[in-house]
Amino acid sequence: MDISGKTLNELYAQACHMLTSRFEIAQLFHHVTKVRVHELPLTGERHATEQEANRFIGLCEQRRAGVPLQYLLGEWEFYGLPFRVGRGVLIPRADTETLVDAALDLARMASGQNRPKILDLCSGAGCVAVAIAHVLGGARVTALENSTHALGYLRGNVRLNAVDVEIVEADLADYSHPEPLDLIVCNPPYIPSDVVRSLAMELRYEPRRALDGGADGLDFYRSITELYRPQLAPEGWLCFEIGEGQAPQVKKILEEHGYPAACTRSDTAGITRVVYARRD
Repeated sequence: MDISGKTLNELYAQACHMLTSRFEIAQLFHHVTKVRVHELPLTGERHATEQEANRFIGLCEQRRAGVPLQYLLGEWEFYGLPFRVGRGVLIPRADTETLVDAALDLARMASGQNRPKILDLCSGAGCVAVAIAHVLGGARVTALENSTHALGYLRGNVRLNAVDVEIVEADLADYSHPEPLDLIVCNPPYIPSDVVRSLAMELRYEPRRALDGGADGLDFYRSITELYRPQLAPEGWLCFEIGEGQAPQVKKILEEHGYPAACTRSDTAGITRVVYARRD
């Protein structure tokens, strides 16, 4: 493919023959050239440098092959904050902002604490923990993660957003918080194993360990609900993100393990996205 000597206008037009999403083309174009698509056509016919042309077309080819846009950009917004992302870490999604909204409401209710103690399990890139810490400046937020790849992004995102989050590298089954917690929040892997194997190509780039919730998708809900109940303060809250259609099963798991009257919250599309309950 000959891309030498092309103007930025021509380079953008070429990308439109490679990808169908104008939004994605615009994101990649600005990422490489720092030019917004709404500024096209450029007067003066500025030519792309060889480096710009090769990088932009290369990114478009990777996107056409299924590499997620967020990985190609290296950064994505969540809850109005910037987060660095890349291979080896789950991509932040708008659906998870519902989990943050619910967690913030519960944290404000938690035992009347001025500095509620909050634990984010399966923290990944730290989107939930960082967003909570950003909004609740006085909260004592801990983020638990055991993936080496994810920990690098988690640490970087805590620094990037200048928030006070304690990072703990540990497996779920091995960690014990030093003080009773007011709130435990978690976006666990919740896709059934057989469904993970048939996911669209784009989703297969994300780490399987962050997606696979076991045979029925509920393994993490069972283990966390049982293991972490002793770590909650009396009347402390447990708050989960869930997959579509999982609310009845997750509510039942909670209620069977000493969390009566589990409640739900829906996302902006009307899908039940969060289940939360207070321990008795």
